[in-house]
Amino acid sequence: MKITVLTLFPEMFSGIFNESILKRALQSDIIDVDFVNFRDYPIDKHGHVDDAPFGGGAGMLLAVEPIYRALQNIEVVEKAHKILLTPQGVPYQ
Repeated sequence: MKITVLTLFPEMFSGIFNESILKRALQSDIIDVDFVNFRDYPIDKHGHVDDAPFGGGAGMLLAVEPIYRALQNIEVVEKAHKILLTPQGVPYQ
């Protein structure tokens, strides 16, 4: 099974894949894991991958373009099962 993780922080996953049952799966060639950094697909010459929220306000959001470009460079992207996380939800009160 091939797993490709798109993230700004690929180093964050080292513990998960080096200290758990996933480590044994990797060593046994049951799974193959690849990490793609959004920063390899910036929206401008300065390497930005974020943008201001639509309508203004505080904070920054990931821009769509780097995510889209990263997805397009994954082999068999059309057939791949994709899990996309969203910021939707109820704010903490």
